[in-house]
Amino acid sequence: MSNTPPTLLTLPAELRNQVFSYVVNDPEFCRDGFLHRNRPGGIYLDDEYTATRALSILLTCRQFYYDLAIPAYTRTHFLARSLYSPLPTLLLPLPSPLVASIRHLAWVVGTRQFRSLVQWRTHPFDFPIPDGSADLDVIKTLRLDTLTLVLHASSYTHYPADFTTDLVALLRRLEGVKRIVFVRNRANVKGGFGRWFNRLVGLMLKVDHQERYDRVPAVLEKVWWEWGFDEVGETFELVARASKPVMEEQAYMEMVKPLVHGLMGRMEREEWDEDPRARNGF
Repeated sequence: MSNTPPTLLTLPAELRNQVFSYVVNDPEFCRDGFLHRNRPGGIYLDDEYTATRALSILLTCRQFYYDLAIPAYTRTHFLARSLYSPLPTLLLPLPSPLVASIRHLAWVVGTRQFRSLVQWRTHPFDFPIPDGSADLDVIKTLRLDTLTLVLHASSYTHYPADFTTDLVALLRRLEGVKRIVFVRNRANVKGGFGRWFNRLVGLMLKVDHQERYDRVPAVLEKVWWEWGFDEVGETFELVARASKPVMEEQAYMEMVKPLVHGLMGRMEREEWDEDPRARNGF
């Protein structure tokens, strides 16, 4: 019998995997460090963040890479900053099993990114890349727990309202994403970030009613989204839920009544004008 003490790499694979599970589930490993929190000015992007820190353990040796790559990619928050390179082309160098294991993806967005976003068909980044190449099948394997859309912060003014109608249409068909988060990131937003949220949600409700009861045959949404707005952080999120079943219109109106009242209350708080003449038309 050898007297050589065992090492991590000589342990049976199931024991190594148990040890590695503690590594990738450590809060310091998987935290969404690409965002600054608990600071004045809302939640905003950490310009120095990279996913390299979390993934550096994969460079230890080949065995670590084989054992840890997929769980590490699953826990890591990836951040795409480039405003000019289509995000699918940034993922192309990765082996397809690693692309499929990505669960958390943040994307810095401007006008170019919004234009491509609303062209998605049924899944994230499901569209031909701009150079005319064929569809990237590997991208269709993405199944995201969180997609974070961070507005690009600069002197540029964003006009997200230009994409509201197309974005609502996308949300009705989009699958493969459990949660979408929009982060203002101290960016300039025409009309205000909160007001855009109000109009986006209002149109979601309006279109859903029209597609259910004014269209023949009715077209139900693939995903029902629950929403929430963070006033302090200046972010809002959409959480995917199962599609609502077919129901009588009166039952539907009763179901959405608290949602409509909540939205109207938000709009009154967000868009209240202290000058009564503005409300009375004087």
